[in-house]
This record gives sequence, structure tokens and C-alpha cells, in this order.
Amino acid sequence: MKNCHYNDQQPLSFPQTWHSVPGVKLYPLQHHDATRLLALFSDGVCDNLAIERIHTLKQAQDFVHGDGYAHKVRLGIWHRKHGLVGSVAWGEDTGDSAFISYWIAPAFQRQGYGRKAVAQLIRQLKQQGFHQIMADVYFDNQPSKILLTSLGFRIEGVLEEYEEKPVLRLTLEDDNPAVRISEANCQSLLS
Repeated sequence: MKNCHYNDQQPLSFPQTWHSVPGVKLYPLQHHDATRLLALFSDGVCDNLAIERIHTLKQAQDFVHGDGYAHKVRLGIWHRKHGLVGSVAWGEDTGDSAFISYWIAPAFQRQGYGRKAVAQLIRQLKQQGFHQIMADVYFDNQPSKILLTSLGFRIEGVLEEYEEKPVLRLTLEDDNPAVRISEANCQSLLS
């Protein structure tokens, strides 16, 4: 196990490898991963994440370490053939709720890597005691809306506008029986 400190709170423990599914593993991003991330980032990826565009190694390193970002725990999505293909991240909102974000490099989208990674992140957060998981996506980001709602998230409404684009808040809660994510749901996604 490795410890990760979040905003000087108690350390959060997580395994070196979060999960391994056929062809995909989640690992905590390391400083040396910034070079590969820099190659994967495009202006479009950064715009969809609503983050400053990343053009330098220093900016990619800051992203890896969560410097200047709300999501401090960053996990790389690794494919056995392609290497690093994207990342998932999370940050604690309150004691029992967390925010997540994720992205897959354009060349690797629509191959199920993001779905498997997000499902595993949700499972791990639930195991750590989080009862509510939130994600914000642009209104016009259909693939993300479909992915999240298929995992049990429900649309709460328009949160705000960012650079003149509406942002939707999606939430997954334990007490939502119609869309509860179960161990069986996660297992079917991961197999």
C-alpha cells in the first residue's frame, strides 16, 4: 500500500495497482509519467477537462502531482500494448463524497478503457467509504454522459457555464435504488 496526502488531511491509502482487467491497469501517476502525458495531451483534451492547456513538461508534471488542481489523487490508465492511454482522478468533497474526472487520449477512445477505469475507480471509492460520487461534464459531451449514466449516475442539472458552455453535474449515490452500482455491475464491466 502507498499513502497519498490530500490537503494535509489524514493520508488516504490505496494499492500500488488499483485493478487489473484484461489489457488495462490503474497505477498512481508518477513524476516520470509526465513525458508520456505531454505527448497524449491535446488542446481538445484540456478543453474538455476544463483545465489550462498543457504544452510544457512542467505543466504535465504539475498535472501528475495535482498542483493547482482539485483532484489530487491521479491514476494512470495503462494498456499492456499501448502504455499510458489516459487517467482517472478524484478528490474528496466532504467526508463521504468525492468528485471524479477522467480522460482517454483520442487515439484510444471508444475501446472501453475509460469505462473499465471509471467503474474500478467507483468501486475503490465505495470500498473506501464514499457514499456519493460526483462528476461534472459539458452538456454537449455525449460520450461522457452516456458512460456515467450507464454506470448509475443521474443528472442533477446544469451546474454553471464554463466559457459559455453549460456544465452538468452527475451524481451516484448509495441510496438511489434505481441506479445503484453494485459489485455485480462492476464485475460485469471489468470482465
